[in-house]
Amino acid sequence: MTCRVHADGRQHNGIVLDISGSGLFIQTSAKLSPGVRVDIDLSLPEDTARMQVEVVRRKQVPAQLLTVAQGGIGVRILTAPEGYYRFLQELQEKEREAQRQAATAPVAEPARPRAAATPQKPVVVAKPVALPRSLCRASACVSARHRARARA
Repeated sequence: MTCRVHADGRQHNGIVLDISGSGLFIQTSAKLSPGVRVDIDLSLPEDTARMQVEVVRRKQVPAQLLTVAQGGIGVRILTAPEGYYRFLQELQEKEREAQRQAATAPVAEPARPRAAATPQKPVVVAKPVALPRSLCRASACVSARHRARARA
């Protein structure tokens, strides 16, 4: 979901990556320190929810990685409208329904490979190679230790 962070008289765009009844993680370029209180306009499907939050953590990403990952802020909700909590409840119900459907859905059989039109090359099996006696003894010693540990 998109959101707008209002801090220090400025507005910053953000994307909500994680959501719960007590907080959010917002991907944003806003450089806000923990303890700062800000207002957030969260775009819900039916309307916009204005919330007051407190920054509890800040995730910074090195400049070299900004093309791959973005930083953001973790916030604790101080005040939120009732519509936000209704939206959360709907999300949870949809998730539970999806889990129920996944649990009861029939398992599809794996597709059988079709016969190739061109003849296959025969599989070549390598001949066994005799190991030097010293390696055989070391292997037997390790195997015996392994068996003894497994019994214990």
